[in-house]
Amino acid sequence: MPDRDDVARAIAFFETCDDVALLRKALVDIAPRARRLVVRYLGHGGEDAVPAPADVPHTPIAAAREDALRTLMTTNDLALLQAMTRAIGRRVEELQPPSA
Repeated sequence: MPDRDDVARAIAFFETCDDVALLRKALVDIAPRARRLVVRYLGHGGEDAVPAPADVPHTPIAAAREDALRTLMTTNDLALLQAMTRAIGRRVEELQPPSA
């Protein structure tokens, strides 16, 4: 399972990635697992049991694409997963052209 350093490097990759299609696919691919993790927390204590996104320290050292995607797909810690998906979502918003 990836550690916080792996997650920090993955976030650094996602924050600089210009491939919107890759970022969107990553969000779609991770959604079912994230949903399952949330349901598990809800079953063990309700909404209050769901952790907030982890506060992952910034690193200037970005992971390689494959390593970042592997970290995203193998992280089972919901707080770390949320930190990565937030970074991906923010980057997608940055790269999308403004709507008319």
